[in-house]
Amino acid sequence: MIKLELPIMPPSVNTLWVNKHRGRYKSKRGKEFEEIAKHELKKQYKGEATKKTAQG
Repeated sequence: MIKLELPIMPPSVNTLWVNKHRGRYKSKRGKEFEEIAKHELKKQYKGEATKKTAQG
């Protein structure tokens, strides 16, 4: 079992996305949270990432 923890709470769903005339986009706050989360998870998990396929 792998246990990873984020030191911050994610922003609410309403602040993660911005609606514009050409569609929905990740907000500045959403992008910032994504970068922080990626950095923290990479720092905690030193193992090899695996991809799950349809076959298992």
